[in-house]
Amino acid sequence: MMPPLWQDAAERARAKACQQNQDKHAAAQGFLLGEPKRSGRSASLVDWLDVTANDDEEKGRAQVRDGEDSLEVILVDVHREGCQREIRTLPTAPGAPGVIVPTDRVPGREVVRAMVMSMVRLSPKFTNPRRIDATIAELGKYVVLAWQDDPELRGQLFLPLEEGRAELIGITVEYDSSTGLKEVPSE
Repeated sequence: MMPPLWQDAAERARAKACQQNQDKHAAAQGFLLGEPKRSGRSASLVDWLDVTANDDEEKGRAQVRDGEDSLEVILVDVHREGCQREIRTLPTAPGAPGVIVPTDRVPGREVVRAMVMSMVRLSPKFTNPRRIDATIAELGKYVVLAWQDDPELRGQLFLPLEEGRAELIGITVEYDSSTGLKEVPSE
């Protein structure tokens, strides 16, 4: 039995949850497939998957996303030798491991593909509503203007790693090809 003082708050919470559930259900209706067309006693799968969906992939993901915001970043390696600084693909990047990435022009197709294949999703720690703006602002410092001319790199965020580590909004992260991008515990 619920205490009488809690009943109003519980009812409001129940109504809010019910409304959110109905909203999610309504949003999903546009993505459901209909029954295959019937022709006599049998159904035909011809044209069954022809749907009128928006071709804008990012908008489509946003329409069905129920969770928190997320960010994906392309990881690149930074090598320093004296005053020289080179950006490279990750040593484990498929097709072009450890290749120097030019910053004065668009990289070649093989290098771009290796870069895109080095994309990871940041943990919710970086994308929660209190931190996402700071995360995006800090990642914005690493945008290379020449790369914006490539359709696959345009608008992407990059996280440069030095010896497999980076600091992002005061949090140290480490990348390992087998475990992914993980937070390094404070000492």
